[in-house]
Amino acid sequence: MEKITVKDPTDDNWNMLVNMYHERYEYAKQNSTNAIIAAMGRSMGANMKHKGYTSSSICFNDLISKCREASLYSQSSRASQLLRNYFVDYAPDTMISEEAQKEYDTAEEFFANKDYNNSKVHYQKALASQPNFYKATIYLGDSYWYLDNMDSAIFFFRKGIAMNPDLLEPRKYLVDALGYSKKDEEAKKECLNAIFIYPDQSMYTKYSDLLKREGKKINKHWTKRGCEINNIRWTETKTKDPTWTAYQNAENEIKAYCDSSGVIVKPNTLTKSKYLEVYAWEKMLTSSTQLPEELTFAKEMADQGFLDCYVFISVFHFDLYDQYADFVKENKGRIKTYIETYLIE
Repeated sequence: MEKITVKDPTDDNWNMLVNMYHERYEYAKQNSTNAIIAAMGRSMGANMKHKGYTSSSICFNDLISKCREASLYSQSSRASQLLRNYFVDYAPDTMISEEAQKEYDTAEEFFANKDYNNSKVHYQKALASQPNFYKATIYLGDSYWYLDNMDSAIFFFRKGIAMNPDLLEPRKYLVDALGYSKKDEEAKKECLNAIFIYPDQSMYTKYSDLLKREGKKINKHWTKRGCEINNIRWTETKTKDPTWTAYQNAENEIKAYCDSSGVIVKPNTLTKSKYLEVYAWEKMLTSSTQLPEELTFAKEMADQGFLDCYVFISVFHFDLYDQYADFVKENKGRIKTYIETYLIE
């Protein structure tokens, strides 16, 4: 699959490759658990065997490395999702009572068997026992969805968002429910709110699906990179591409003024930007009068004063997440303007 992806680097092929690395990690993780069980069994005299396999930690590091690589050279939705799942998302339900958990587990069984009336009842019982049970809240909304009670589904998705406003999952559900209910403008607004949390590839797909109803589409003007992301925390492999060499060299020029995440925190005369990544693109785009064609739109956005939006929206990479999160705090309006003005066709 590695060879296929090199020859045909489509998003689908990258998704397939990332999925294979994910399955490999899940297998290794389960195998590690089995090894512990087998060792305990042997210590008690049982004849339990264990199949040797690469350590789960090695497989996890390989998976993350492949996700980061996929995001350099494709718009892999799977890589985007997994990086978010592992490093941005968190589990909010840490203090669940035994009674609430029992009702939730029962609800999950009914839901898996597509018995949504009963799953609804038991999610409700879980919430009656523990009102702050986040997963029971949003999956109660899911049950209402499948029972075609969209108003109640939307209510519980919004309630889940209020409980944990920095998680993406209920926002994705809400966009789908609003879109299904033909509330397109609300759905597009919620798409943007989700993107402000994390610019997951799936949210752009949902936004594009909504635009299709108007005969429009979203074109991010994404382009693959010629090197790894500049990052102060480690040393990147040197590129042989002269254009992207200018991008890499910019890191050494500005890093003394940055914090460890690449946010520029000290006064300097090099740039008015607040971010290492934006400065690196500024340097690259002014390094030559004959830029590659794929950088034409980036140059146009620089001329229009939206290079920062291009960098963090159109060619976002997980390694930029800390800079992105800082950028969003003061620039939600500009991001909205950028998407609606320059990316919708």
